[in-house]
Amino acid sequence: MPAMLRALLLMPAIFHALLVLHQLESIDLWNPDAPVETFWEISSQMLFYICKKLTSHQMLSSTEILKWLREILICRNKFLLKNKADRSSCHFLFLYGLGCDIPSSGNTSQMSMDHEELLRTCTPGASLRKGKGNSSMDSAAGCSGTPPICRQAQTKLEVALYMFLWSPDTEAVLVAMSCFRHLCEEADIRCGVDEVSVHNFLPNYNTFMEFASVSNMMSTGRTALQKRVMALLRRIEHPTAGNTEAWEDTHAKWEQATKLILNYPKAKMEDGQAAESLHKTIVKRRMSHVSGGGSIDLSDTDSLQEWINMTGFLCALGGVCLQQRSNSGLATYSPPMGPVSERKGSMISVMSSEGNADTPVSKFMDRLLSLMVCNHEKVGLQIRTNVKDLVGLELSPALYPMLFNKLKNTISKFFDSQGQVLLTDTNTQFVEQTIAIMKNLLDNHTEGSSEHLGQASIETMMLNLVRYVRVLGNMVHAIQIKTKLCQLVEVMMARRDDLSFCQEMKFRNKMVEYLTDWVMGTSNQAADDDVKCLTRDLDQASMEAVVSLLAGLPLQPEEGDGVELMEAKSQLFLKYFTLFMNLLNDCSEVEDENAQTGGRKRGMSRRLASLRHCTVLAMSNLLNANVDSGLMHSIGLGYHKDLQTRATFMEVLTKILQQGTEFDTLAETVLADRFERLVELVTMMGDQGELPIAMALANVVPCSQWDELARVLVTLFDSRHLLYQLLWNMFSKEVELADSMQTLFRGNSLASKIMTFCFKVYGATYLQKLLDPLLRIVITSSDWQHVSFEVDPTRLEQSESLEDNQRNLLQMTDKFFQAIISSSSEFPPQLRSVCHCLYQNLDFPPAASRHPGPGLPSSSPSFVWKVVREDVQSN
Repeated sequence: MPAMLRALLLMPAIFHALLVLHQLESIDLWNPDAPVETFWEISSQMLFYICKKLTSHQMLSSTEILKWLREILICRNKFLLKNKADRSSCHFLFLYGLGCDIPSSGNTSQMSMDHEELLRTCTPGASLRKGKGNSSMDSAAGCSGTPPICRQAQTKLEVALYMFLWSPDTEAVLVAMSCFRHLCEEADIRCGVDEVSVHNFLPNYNTFMEFASVSNMMSTGRTALQKRVMALLRRIEHPTAGNTEAWEDTHAKWEQATKLILNYPKAKMEDGQAAESLHKTIVKRRMSHVSGGGSIDLSDTDSLQEWINMTGFLCALGGVCLQQRSNSGLATYSPPMGPVSERKGSMISVMSSEGNADTPVSKFMDRLLSLMVCNHEKVGLQIRTNVKDLVGLELSPALYPMLFNKLKNTISKFFDSQGQVLLTDTNTQFVEQTIAIMKNLLDNHTEGSSEHLGQASIETMMLNLVRYVRVLGNMVHAIQIKTKLCQLVEVMMARRDDLSFCQEMKFRNKMVEYLTDWVMGTSNQAADDDVKCLTRDLDQASMEAVVSLLAGLPLQPEEGDGVELMEAKSQLFLKYFTLFMNLLNDCSEVEDENAQTGGRKRGMSRRLASLRHCTVLAMSNLLNANVDSGLMHSIGLGYHKDLQTRATFMEVLTKILQQGTEFDTLAETVLADRFERLVELVTMMGDQGELPIAMALANVVPCSQWDELARVLVTLFDSRHLLYQLLWNMFSKEVELADSMQTLFRGNSLASKIMTFCFKVYGATYLQKLLDPLLRIVITSSDWQHVSFEVDPTRLEQSESLEDNQRNLLQMTDKFFQAIISSSSEFPPQLRSVCHCLYQNLDFPPAASRHPGPGLPSSSPSFVWKVVREDVQSN
C-alpha cells in the first residue's frame, strides 16, 4: 500500500487521538508537576504545525480538519478557564500571551511585580517542564530575540483562519469564522488574569467577534457570504503579524493562480501526466482548487471562484498592509484636515505620487489594472467584470489614493507628446472600465471612504477621461460610454465635499465646456429609434452632469483671448444660455410631433419632459452664479413673443429667486466694492496692533514671490495710512529671528524687501531733488573738471598727489553730507516711518537684550548705504 494512501487512511485516527489528548482530564496528565507550561509548549507546537500545513494546502479534507481545529480551541479554552483561578498558574497564562512580547523591547513597566519576578527566574536554558527530554522555553520567557512558540502558533492560527475566508467552500468559510469566537474567548480569559486590555492580545478583537456572529448565518449564499466577509475585512484597523502574513501568502498564491489562468490551456498538464493515481485524485478533489496541484481547470467553476475570492480578499485587506508599511516608514499619508463641510483646497498625496512600486500592495494594484483589459479567450469577460466590481465596491478605502494615482498615470499614457489621443481598442476598454470603477467607488459610501477620498486629486484623470471619450465618435458603444462618463461626473459632484481639487473652478468650467458639446450632438440626426433613444439618454445624462457642475460656478473664460474679462464672461454665458434655449425649443418641437402618438413615442415624451426639467435647472444655476454677466442676455426673454419662451424665463427667474441670488453684484461699482472688501481684509488689525492676515501671508508665500508681496503690502497699507503698523510688525519679526545684530536686514527676508521697496518708491523724488544739483556741478562745472578723487595709491597718475586727492574727496563728501543734513525737512514721511520704526525696534529693550552690542550705530553705515544704493540704482 503506498505511503500516501496509508497516511490518508490513518489521518482520522491521528486527529481523533489528538483531540482526546486535549480533553480537560487528559491535559493534566501531560505533566502533573507543571501542567500549564507544558500545555503551552506542546499544544502550541501542535497548533503551529497543523496551521502551517493548512496554509500551505498540504493536508487533505481541510474543512474537516478545520472543524477538528475548532474543537481543539474549545478544549484549550476549557483548560485555561479551569486554571484561571489558580494564582500559581496565572503567571504562565500571562507569560505565554502578552508578556512574551514585552521583554524584547526591554519595557516591563506594565507588568506586576509577580510577573517581573517570574521573568527573572526564567533564565535561558531553564526547563519549564520536568522530565527527561524536556526542551527549554527560554524564548517563551522573552529571553531570546526569537518569538515564542505560543506567539508563533497564535500568528499561524490567524493566518490559517484568514486564508480560509477566501475558500470557495462555504462551509469552510463559516467554520473559519466561527473559530474567531474561540480566539476571542481565549483573549478574554487571558486578559482577566492581570486586568490587561483584551486588545493587547487581539488588536482586532471587535472585528473577530463580528466574524463569529456572521458564522451563525448557515443559510447564506456563497456570493452574499463573500460580500459580508469583505465588508468585515475592510473594518480591520490594526496591522498584525497574522493579517500581514495572510495577505502576503494569499498574494503569492493569487499571482500563481493568475499566471495559470492567463496561460490556460497552455498550463494544462499533458495527456501523459493527466493519469493520476488514486491518492492524487483524492488530493485534487479535496485540496485547494488553485494552489494545490500546480495546474488549473477552468471547467471547474470552483477554481475561478477561488481566484475571485482571493482577489476580493486582497482588495479588502490591502489597506491594513499599506498601514503596516506606513508605520515602518515606507509610506505616510496625512488625513484631510478640518471637518468634511470645509473645502479641501490642495491635494494630499500618498507615498509620493503613486506609491512605492516595490511594495507588494503596489504590485498587486498594478496587476489588477492590467487585468481590467484581460482578453483571455475563455474567461476574459469574467475576469474584467469581477475586477471592475471588486475594485469599485470592495477595495479598502486606504487604497483609494494609490488607485487614483495609478489610474491617472495609466490614462495619461493614452496621449502623445502633442496631446493627441492614442485611440486603440485596449485603451478604450481601460477607459470604460475606469469609468465604471470610479462610479461604483464614489457611489458606494463605504465606511471610512470620506477620510481617504480627498488624499489624491482626480482632476487630471477626469479631464483626460473626457478628452479621450470625446473623440470616440457617435457609434452606439461610444454614446454609451459618454453617457456613463456623464453619470460619473454627476456622482463626483455629489461627493464634492469629500474630494480635493487643485483648481476646482477652472476644472469645473472645463468640464462644462466639454460636456455641453455632447448636448444635441446627434439626437436630431439619428434615424433609428433605438439610436435616437440612446442619444436622448446622453442629452439627459449630460444635462444632469452640467446641472451639478454649474451649481454656484462663476464662469471663467480661457486666458489669453485678448478680450476684457467681463466681456468674455458675457460671451461665454450667452453661448451656454443659447444652447440651453435651443435644447428647450427642440424638446417642445418633438413633444408637439409626438402628442398624438403612442407606444415608444410616449416613452420618448417622458424622456423629453425630464430633459426639459434638467435644462431649466441648468439655466437657473447658470444665471444664479453669473447674474452680473448674464442677466442682460436673459432679461429680454421675459418679453419674447413666444409664450413658451416667456414661461421658461419666468420659471428660471423664479428658481433663482428661490435660491436666494444676490443682485447686489449688478451694481456698477461691483468690482470696486469687491476690491475694497479685499483690502479691508488684508489690512485688518487686531486689538494689540497685530496684522493676522498680512503676517500669515508672510509665512506661507514662497520667497520667490516676496518682491511682489512687498509691493502689494506696502501699497495697500500706505493707502490706509497703516504703513507704520506694517513696518513695526515686519521689523519686529526680523529682529526676533535674527542671529546677530550684524545680520539684520542684510538677508533675503521680506522685511528687507519691504524696506527696499519703500526707498525705491518714496525716496526716488527726494534723492533726485537732493543729489541732482550736486552731481551736475561735479559733472559740468569747469572747476571740477580736472579734479581727481582717486585715493588708491596703486592707481594714481604720475602728476597726481595722494594728499591732494584725499583733500578733494573730503571736500566733495562734505558738500554731499551738508546737503543731506539740511534737507531733513524734505525727507519723505514714509521714509521717516521706516527709520523711526527701525530705530525703535533696534533700541527696544527686548532687541537690546537679544542682540547685545553697540545697537543702532553698528548698523547705520549699512542702512545709509542701502538707502542711497537702492534709490540711485532705481533712477
